[in-house]
Amino acid sequence: MSWSYSPQYLGIDNESQRINSVRFLVGDTDSNSQEVQDEEISFALSQNGDNIYASAAFIAGSISSKYSRCVTTEIDSALRVEYSNLSRQYRELGKELSSQALKNSLGIYAGGILVTEMETVDQDTLRVKPDFAKSQFRYYPGYVDYDICY
Repeated sequence: MSWSYSPQYLGIDNESQRINSVRFLVGDTDSNSQEVQDEEISFALSQNGDNIYASAAFIAGSISSKYSRCVTTEIDSALRVEYSNLSRQYRELGKELSSQALKNSLGIYAGGILVTEMETVDQDTLRVKPDFAKSQFRYYPGYVDYDICY
């Protein structure tokens, strides 16, 4: 098992950059306090289509699960470690990252029809032309518009 982090190589272009980015999003950047291994992040990436936000949410959930098994420890009223808070914080981080993954995967599209789509449909000779579009804007000689008041 290996652990690596290089902040100068954050990105999504290759596996190493994605691992660094997931590790950055989860906050597992301290080599003295390692939470997950590179292979675990690679697994999360493979399960989430290389989406770094969804993978980071996956990893945050696994870290939360790890800490949820631990109990709060107190030593002589001087030192207290509350793993339940740590578990809750990672769970909340996972929710935020899931929300970010959803925003990134949906993208933003503001309705309407593209002109290129309309032109492509019009040029398709296999499509039946609707009646209302046949000769819609043609001028016929001898045409009299009786709706116009003279």
